[in-house]
This record gives sequence, C-alpha cells and structure tokens, in this order.
Amino acid sequence: MNEILVAVDSSKHSSKVVDVACGLAKGLSAGILLVYVMQLPFEEPEGVREFGKAEQYPDAYADYLQELGEAVTSNFSDVIRKAGVSVRSMTPSGNPAAEVLNLAELEKSTMIVVGVKGLHGISRFRSLGSVARNIIENSPVPVVSVPSAAQNHNNA
Repeated sequence: MNEILVAVDSSKHSSKVVDVACGLAKGLSAGILLVYVMQLPFEEPEGVREFGKAEQYPDAYADYLQELGEAVTSNFSDVIRKAGVSVRSMTPSGNPAAEVLNLAELEKSTMIVVGVKGLHGISRFRSLGSVARNIIENSPVPVVSVPSAAQNHNNA
C-alpha cells in the first residue's frame, strides 16, 4: 500500500499540513504515516527540572514530551480517519529531520509532507539548518512542503 509520511509538531500550522496530506492521500489512494518526533537532546525548563528533583521524578519532562506527541498524533489521527484516509502513527525521539528521513526509508514511504515557515529575504539563509530544509534536501522520496498561512497571505 502507498503511504505518505506526514511530519507534524504541536504548532497550529500542522493542521494545514494534515489537511494537505489528506487531499494528497485521497487522490493517490494512499494511507498516512503520521510522525511526531520528540526532539533530543532537549533542555528542560528550570521549573520542570526542580519539580523532577523535588518529586523524585527525573523523567518528568521526557514523559511530558512523549504524552504531548501522543496527544498530537491522536488528535490528528482522528482528523485523518474522519477524512476517510487510513492512518497509523509513530512518536520516535531524536533529531527530527534524521528520524523523518530514516522512517521514510524504513517504512518505504512514497512521499513526505512537511510544513515550512514563511521566511523571506535574509531569514531564508538563517533557516538553512531547519528541519524542513534538511528533509527537503536529503529525502530519498519526493517532498511536499506546505507553506505557513503567513507566507500564503504575503503571496496573495
């Protein structure tokens, strides 16, 4: 079965990414592999670090991030199913771009759909290390980049 890997995060823009992916999946008679990567290494906010020490819960932040990823993929999975598209989800941890690229290859995805921020001018150069750019430049399969609403508005 054809499967489109859809990379999401907890931003509002991910809703648009999922909508675009659903349209593509329907048109290609494909399923969706929804991926939320828990970025490692992460830096715990000071309050969380103190909570972990006080409560003898050193993995508090990692558990929070895992729960966030599962909540995000669960909510988007419901949206995708309601659109009539089959879906499965994964919440790996690591470098987001590397994990997405690795999963695309391992799972034999036919395409990747990822969101990109609307950067212009010199900001584009600063984004060279961004997750989306890394995926676009190194993907073994075609990548559909979904621009943010701000970028669409500026081009209208």
